Amino acid sequence: MWWLMLFACPRRGELDAAAEVEALLKNSDQAWENRGSDGFDPVVSALDAAFARQPREPGVLWRLARLRVGQAFAAEDRREALSAFADARGHAIACLSVEPAMLQRDLATFSEAVTGLPPAEQPCLSWAALAWAQWSIALGPEATRLDVPRIEALNEAAGDADGRTDWTRALLASVSDPPDYGAAGKYFVAAVSADPTDLSRRADLIAYYALPANEREVAAQQLLFLDDKRAVTPEDRAAVQRGKRLR
Repeated sequence: MWWLMLFACPRRGELDAAAEVEALLKNSDQAWENRGSDGFDPVVSALDAAFARQPREPGVLWRLARLRVGQAFAAEDRREALSAFADARGHAIACLSVEPAMLQRDLATFSEAVTGLPPAEQPCLSWAALAWAQWSIALGPEATRLDVPRIEALNEAAGDADGRTDWTRALLASVSDPPDYGAAGKYFVAAVSADPTDLSRRADLIAYYALPANEREVAAQQLLFLDDKRAVTPEDRAAVQRGKRLR
């Protein structure tokens, strides 16, 4: 019977790789918290090493998506931002334990495929939806109209995710045809309330809701938050610059 254990138990190399990846992910999380002072490079180094060891591990892939979203918000060049959002979407979609062909089929099949996934993959859904929404909106209305149903399917499957799902809902409501500014305002408030320190959410609230809806008082209140004293991360500092251009 001893030979059955060869198949039932993980090999020593697999255990070692898993332990290494777990340590690297802890390092990447600490580096993520310190990116305001150290930049993104330490996060990149830790996640690249983890990806080299376990390229299908959901914890690696959703963190890569988070990293690329952060880099997109911090990017000074529009093309660089678009590329980063696309990369983020790709990492997050690759994280899902779904056959790629299923994601290319009709909307009903797509929605069914991304529903009821394991808990480890839940962050992948919300990061994929947010990155996809940002990418589509940046490309323009035609891309957004084509992508909205699948973005919504990912977002609904994700559930609550530190306000990211509300952020995505707000973005989609603000660019719908016609725009639903009532829903956009409600969801932006929820997204900002979930993480008041994230200045990118506030910059999006101003750009996609307050100014287009002519909510000047709301815009003025949010612009007060977009100052250098509150900017901690590279994304925050880019959001402050966005705010200056929106004044």
